Amino acid sequence: MRRVFCGICVLAHAAERTSAASLPCDVFASGGTPCVAAHSTVRALFATYSGALYEVTRASDGASRNVTALSAGGFADSAAQDAFCATTDCVISMIWDQSAFANHLSVGPGGGARPNPDKPVNASRLAVTVGGHKVYGAYFEGGMGCKFWAPNARPPTHAADPRARAQNALDVEARAHSLDSKS
Repeated sequence: MRRVFCGICVLAHAAERTSAASLPCDVFASGGTPCVAAHSTVRALFATYSGALYEVTRASDGASRNVTALSAGGFADSAAQDAFCATTDCVISMIWDQSAFANHLSVGPGGGARPNPDKPVNASRLAVTVGGHKVYGAYFEGGMGCKFWAPNARPPTHAADPRARAQNALDVEARAHSLDSKS
């Protein structure tokens, strides 16, 4: 059985330059290759980002809550998740895109060669400690997955660059049974 761990996922144009910026998407942007999608259940990927990282949904009543960064550029507020999910199981129902492009990841529905919808990941299955902070990763097992459906506008790239053409055509689907890229 193939398993995929995704605590921090960053999709960016191919970076050839780096800088001393503090977080991954700051580094990419300083090199002229901004993140076009930035997903993490662990922490903010921009030094200035302090919004929602992901959404958890309770099994007991279907209520949902966003888990935010504790501070700009900070780690996820896992204590808020623990309190919200204390008496029941929770799943990750959405992973919010921290970039300006709103390429959010939701649970993949059925369709095409796979008629059944994907299952969401258990929100507390993968507790880890990073930099002294308890956080949760997304642990994908068989039948679990998420997808962004219509990638939003991306920064302009040079049409003659084959890497840029491939990146601009990218449609990402992460599933436990496969990682597909369709162009």
